[in-house]
Amino acid sequence: MGGRTIVDIHVHLFDRVEGNSGMGRSSSAPFGRVATGTGPIQFMPPWFRETSFSMDMILEMMDFAGVRKALLLQNPLIGIVNDAIAKAVEARPDRFLGTIQVDPMDEGAAAKIRTYSANPRHAILKFEMSDGWGWSGVHKGLTLEHECFTPIWKAASERGLPVILDAGRPGNAGYQVEAMDRLTDRHPEITFLLEHLGALSPETLHLRERQRALMRIGRKKNVHLGMAALAAGLRESWPYRQSLEILREAVDLVGPEKILWGSDIPGTLKLHTYAQMIQLVSDAAGFLSEADKDLILGGNALRVFPAFAAP
Repeated sequence: MGGRTIVDIHVHLFDRVEGNSGMGRSSSAPFGRVATGTGPIQFMPPWFRETSFSMDMILEMMDFAGVRKALLLQNPLIGIVNDAIAKAVEARPDRFLGTIQVDPMDEGAAAKIRTYSANPRHAILKFEMSDGWGWSGVHKGLTLEHECFTPIWKAASERGLPVILDAGRPGNAGYQVEAMDRLTDRHPEITFLLEHLGALSPETLHLRERQRALMRIGRKKNVHLGMAALAAGLRESWPYRQSLEILREAVDLVGPEKILWGSDIPGTLKLHTYAQMIQLVSDAAGFLSEADKDLILGGNALRVFPAFAAP
């Protein structure tokens, strides 16, 4: 990748799966599988004998693919791994930033946010709202405008914490476009990142207008769009025609300065290599200038999350 600084804004770190979701309780099973209340799912490729993804494994993959820095994310299915992420960020502050995950219905959520965010490298919130893997599945009927979020948004505002929102696929209960629109208007002081460019899949292509509505929120000054797992969600391989169509539309809608690349490893390794996920932008997206590629693959992340560059 030459002299380009590549930053992955969507990497999952966990020693084991121990979570909850719309599928019930979840736990690690052998060979990349996760046991859930509705049966096992193949979460990672089967060559991962243990269903875990450690700091050392992440660093080896980053070095092999030429990725300089990464943002460590969480979701309810994997579990709440704030302590593991805190250790990784403390061990390698030159490579990692971390997100904080809390159960929004936990009365102590805001206090936990304030505790973890005392480390400026562990000072980003992430809420997965999908009803499959996220909080609207754990707590049926939960919306981003529920009163439980009020102290959370207050803490984010007071601490200057960016917020990452993952709505899941169009059509699910967590795909709360209107609530996200109102939330981002109500809190112009908070930087929001909406993940997956609206997360289309082959089964939800008929909901493209709904996905476009989500992407259009990225036009706001305080909102950016993540493009993690774009091709994996669509289950397509090289030359990524559909993924490139969506990326081009996102660039036209919000501009290349508002889009951040991420991989969503290790789950996406079932379909693509780490290098291929980078090449979607660096090689396949011929409609992007080299300057645009630099922004999407790393420059935007360094600006949106300035703690990456902190000494």
